[in-house]
Amino acid sequence: MVNAEWQLKTISKQSQLTGSPFEVGQRIISYIFKDDSGKIHRNDIHAVDLDKYDLPGTLLGWWEQVVKNYDDEIEAEKHAVNSSEELFLSLYEGEEAETHERDVIKFLLALMLERKKILKPMIKFPTNRIQKYLHNRTNREYEVPIIDITAKSVQKIMGELKEVVVME
Repeated sequence: MVNAEWQLKTISKQSQLTGSPFEVGQRIISYIFKDDSGKIHRNDIHAVDLDKYDLPGTLLGWWEQVVKNYDDEIEAEKHAVNSSEELFLSLYEGEEAETHERDVIKFLLALMLERKKILKPMIKFPTNRIQKYLHNRTNREYEVPIIDITAKSVQKIMGELKEVVVME
């Protein structure tokens, strides 16, 4: 399970706000949020509709992307990594309350971004259940909570994040 690759799901084909389709070249905002029942969701909307959008829950993270034609597998992979990096950075913005779900997303993205050489661990043996990472592009440090990953916890995490990530 630890060697599995986690990736953000690709954007939906249409806006969850208006129902209109996404087209190449359009800017899209993707939000990950927890609703009142505790379920985690993802909504993709046109950036131009941002002022009409009311987040239907507690924000966990977000990122912006431009719709591209992804016939090229390498370009699609690069785009997925860029989206994951933007989502990771958004988790450290603002004043949103820390939640277990945010911690899990931080942890999973940090592992993925470390494998892609975007984040570099700053200490070999983390203490206090926190791993410090250096973001290579900005030289900014991030503290990532360490989450226990067992087969049972992976199943639970995948159930919680099924609208957000896929495991390959």
